[in-house]
Amino acid sequence: TAELAAALEAHEGQALIGPRSNAKTRNFATPVPLPPNLARLDCTVARVESVPPGTEIALAGGGALVRWREFLEGEAEVLERSADGWPVLMSNGHARYLAATHRIWFNYKSEAQSHGGLDVPGCGVAFEPLESTGDMT
Repeated sequence: TAELAAALEAHEGQALIGPRSNAKTRNFATPVPLPPNLARLDCTVARVESVPPGTEIALAGGGALVRWREFLEGEAEVLERSADGWPVLMSNGHARYLAATHRIWFNYKSEAQSHGGLDVPGCGVAFEPLESTGDMT
């Protein structure tokens, strides 16, 4: 929402913005300009990709992407890249956009919900780590 965008712009601390943020309009269309479209963060999701099960994309600094990735473009500072050179984490010093991460569960209800042993607070978010296969094919 415009209110959230204004709050992020005014926020003086660090903000970590995850994949698919601001990726759909209220009518589920892809917005223009492309996401994440955050003030002061010159970073655009150029395309996205589901990573096939059992496949990992190595990170330049160690570790790997699994299941999902976004291909970022822009002039924001690159803090992490995949081994194939694409930015994975970009920053303007105040906001950081992460192009791959854990599975994120959103609870739109006011009361807490449980799913598969994971508790999600009312009107809250929970992060589910995705397991790496250890196979770097």
